[in-house]
Amino acid sequence: MAAVSHDLDAAVAAVVANGPQQPVPAPTPTPVPVPTPGTVPADLAQMVQEALLSESTDGWDASANNGKGGVKVNWWLDGHTPSQNTGHDAGEDLRDLQVLTLYKGMFPADTSLDAAIAKMEPIDVSLFQANGYDKSWSWPSFTDLGWWSAAQHICKFWMSQIDAKVGVAHGSLVESTAAGAATIPDGYRVDAAAQKACGLIAIGNHFNDAAMVAAGEKMLQVVISQAFVTKYGMFARIVATPASSPKIIDFQAKMGEQGQTAWTLALAGKLDAAKALLDGMKASAAHDTVHGGFFFKQMLDSGQVSTNYKEQGRCMTIARVAKILGDTGLRDEMFDTARKSFQKAKTAGWAYEVNPDFTLYGKPPQAWITSESINLNVLAILTAA
Repeated sequence: MAAVSHDLDAAVAAVVANGPQQPVPAPTPTPVPVPTPGTVPADLAQMVQEALLSESTDGWDASANNGKGGVKVNWWLDGHTPSQNTGHDAGEDLRDLQVLTLYKGMFPADTSLDAAIAKMEPIDVSLFQANGYDKSWSWPSFTDLGWWSAAQHICKFWMSQIDAKVGVAHGSLVESTAAGAATIPDGYRVDAAAQKACGLIAIGNHFNDAAMVAAGEKMLQVVISQAFVTKYGMFARIVATPASSPKIIDFQAKMGEQGQTAWTLALAGKLDAAKALLDGMKASAAHDTVHGGFFFKQMLDSGQVSTNYKEQGRCMTIARVAKILGDTGLRDEMFDTARKSFQKAKTAGWAYEVNPDFTLYGKPPQAWITSESINLNVLAILTAA
């Protein structure tokens, strides 16, 4: 009988490189600690402070969360109202406290944002601390805040949703957030499944929960075997009917989603898998070697790349992965995209969509900044320096 490898990272990397294999038994892995940030470049530190002040003032919506308050989705650079998007995304309230707390920890002498922390913290405690938040990216936010019980709670919920016969949660889902998007009767979002699997591994390890770790390991292996497109070294977006005849039905590789998945792989200790994905992104035609950063997406069936705009903020997670993997060249390239795309008028921050050269996208230009782009830029700058 052939010897069975007990190197789980190597086993997962082999699946990434070569396609599905038989499940490999393995001991509980040790999660990789996030490296301690270095010194934030002075120009970026100034941008971070100005953006966070903007978010806590011009970006504040006193009516959000049933009158408790919260951050807006976006607001105009020239300060006029109402906002372009008058909705509310509670997830950005969570990220806002995360970045404010990280900033205070790195710049304790700066008191300019103390009021913003005092304003946001009780709101987020009431919203998230007990039960977590059902977004696949949320668990690292909770661990950054030290809210391990919130991360554990949501991971237990994700674990309860898994189809044990398949190893992954699946069911009816809406194809996208676009108006009128189609509903898929049975399938799963690949990025969400991979990020949740990594959460089960990392949080399970923290709490010595072997069952949670095992569920995460199996889920990750299923996602890799069903959705990783070896030709391009990246993940497709949606898999349908995973229990009977798994089939990729959405071949979009959105660069921001790929970066977030690579980040969670690294946090779960899957450095080989994270590097394989990051290498695929760097080699992709969606990597803009002229202006830097990454275009919106590449199709993993045709190879076609959408080059008309970039989601600069969402791609900043790539800098965080690069930091962990020691790729300072890519980290610095992503930092430069933050410099080039920073907007400052009456208020300051980063836009959601930008042209390839990082000017404001659209005709007329989308002259608003978003809480999501601010939070993701700040997270990357503070943790990848």
